[in-house]
Amino acid sequence: MLSIQIDMDTALHTHDEIFNQMPMQVWKLTKDHCYAFANNAHLEFFGKQHDEVLNKSLISILGQEEGMIQKISNEQVWKTGKDLSEDVWLNNSKGERRLLRIKKFIEKGPEGQIKNLMCIAEDISDLNNQLPVYEQNKLLYQSLVNNSKDAIFILFPPKWEFVSYNPAFKTMFKVENTIDCKRLTPWMISPINQPDGSASSEKALEYINKALKDNWATFEWTHRRFNGELFPCRITLIKVIIGKAELIQSIIEDISEQKKAEDAIKQNADILINLSQHIPNGYIFQLSTLLSEKQCKLLFAGQGIGPLHELSIKQITEDPSLIIQQIDESELQKFREAEIQAKQNPIIFNTEIKYHTPSGQTRWSLVNAALHKSNDGFVL
Repeated sequence: MLSIQIDMDTALHTHDEIFNQMPMQVWKLTKDHCYAFANNAHLEFFGKQHDEVLNKSLISILGQEEGMIQKISNEQVWKTGKDLSEDVWLNNSKGERRLLRIKKFIEKGPEGQIKNLMCIAEDISDLNNQLPVYEQNKLLYQSLVNNSKDAIFILFPPKWEFVSYNPAFKTMFKVENTIDCKRLTPWMISPINQPDGSASSEKALEYINKALKDNWATFEWTHRRFNGELFPCRITLIKVIIGKAELIQSIIEDISEQKKAEDAIKQNADILINLSQHIPNGYIFQLSTLLSEKQCKLLFAGQGIGPLHELSIKQITEDPSLIIQQIDESELQKFREAEIQAKQNPIIFNTEIKYHTPSGQTRWSLVNAALHKSNDGFVL
């Protein structure tokens, strides 16, 4: 293995032609992160010619995400004047993932004047035939992101622009494949104001700052597709640290169907309330699925539920299984079978059940129910 430790004086006075004969990569960058020099090994790694690299920005060669990460470490060297060594995974011109050990230091002229940032890199991928655990995890993560149905993108500070996004983003936002969405910001794909009247740009920054402080944030948001359509979504922001940079990963879940179901339930609420008032010795209730299923949620319950079961609506809302727990064991199987039969062949069904209240009273109820198919399952 060739050492990348080069005597400083030798490096400063070595002609560029000698650098071109070296097997290791050598390149120089100006303070504004543009190429001042790149040797043949570096050009070959990226499959570039001299005129394609010289005076070009680092980002134009490495890409937005990798380029921004390298800019941060480069600025650290410029700021501190101290040498920096780091191991970096980069893709070569063949699309192969290679591990480079990069040494960075300030190049100075004969009289000590600062010239460029000198970078010398050695490919150490072959030292280990297997990818390190963190790199394997990265590849697994990329696979999960690319196959997710949720839109996922990475925001880079300080403008919080997109530097990468998964295929689901274009699908969800109805973006044509030819359009590059990098450099967008979250508020660019949002209405000017959110439903609560707050400015999208200001509100988004509030949540980003919260995620930076607390490592994550989750909230509901209204986004705008590229065709102008507004849609509700649930967003999770996660702080991601890469090198010295604090990035934000945004995960967007489209909850349009969920909101439609909630709106339908709200529209039915008045009808259910009116019906409940005409049942003095009973009540009407509406559930998200079968009462006997664990994921069951109470969507509506008339006031009569309290006196009959000796439970508050709050108690039953938090745990609908409290009703099941009151049903007599001898009746429970019959009730569950009636539910299952109705689910397999949605019909109105009725059954009598015996149940015991918390005070020890035994009561009988006639249950009339109908299962209605919704987008999220059955509603009883």
